[in-house]
Amino acid sequence: KGVRAPSTEIVPAPSSAVPDRLIHDAHDRVGPHLQRGDAQGRSPFNAAIVAKQAPSAAPVAPPEPVVWAWPAICDRLLSSTAGPGIRGLASLLCEMLSERRKRSLAFTGPGRGAGRTALLLTIARLLAEDRQLRVLMIDLDFGNPQLTQLLGIFTEQDLWQAACRNVATAVPLVTLVPDRLSLAPLRDRVSMTEITADRTAALRGLMQRWRNEFDLVLVDGGPWELFGSLVVRETATVEACVCVSHADRSTSGATDGERYRQAGMDFLGFIETFAPPDSQLEPPHTR
Repeated sequence: KGVRAPSTEIVPAPSSAVPDRLIHDAHDRVGPHLQRGDAQGRSPFNAAIVAKQAPSAAPVAPPEPVVWAWPAICDRLLSSTAGPGIRGLASLLCEMLSERRKRSLAFTGPGRGAGRTALLLTIARLLAEDRQLRVLMIDLDFGNPQLTQLLGIFTEQDLWQAACRNVATAVPLVTLVPDRLSLAPLRDRVSMTEITADRTAALRGLMQRWRNEFDLVLVDGGPWELFGSLVVRETATVEACVCVSHADRSTSGATDGERYRQAGMDFLGFIETFAPPDSQLEPPHTR
């Protein structure tokens, strides 16, 4: 009698975290107040206990760098007697494209065995090392894609798979040098029966997007017989081209030049490979 009951007033806790033992003790003392709450629907338990914050999400790890290397043919070409001519050719092509306000250039020509892929890789290497350009290499040699193999890259996704799924947002680019050099790979051969109108339309959308995102797009088109009839005419996404041909298999310049222009591209000229040393010209042999 005359003894006042212990107060159940809850004193707000400091901002620091409260140990789990104190949380359980406070819960036992508060009892029914936890369910009743005050007039605003707030539980007095919350005034004494600082809620534990959910752990923040783990930071997303950056993608692992791609393991790759320039093929040995690039070093051999640059250190050979043709090296100065190839360096001049890289500068000349950049100047010609800049003058014409073009960003995409295809390397194509009659037949195989002209060394188009090796030449494209060597020029891409020079541009990535010597110029402040964002360069994209695209493999459109449907009959014999080699860029991934020569660079030592393995990828599960490639350009043609994206075109078949018609997923413009799933860009299968491989970053080789950040902000400098990338690759749109073609992993497997594509038969002529697979190249349909809807797939080439999807390809057009991808290439137009890349042309806007990069300063220079270099396209390995492979032989003109397939590249010209099934890709360029359907997609009209390559703005300019050069004809790369073996010196022993070169055909009439006037006939070939007109053929490329009729396909809607700006024809920059001819490049002859495997020419005898005494026939090499300075600047590079382009007409």
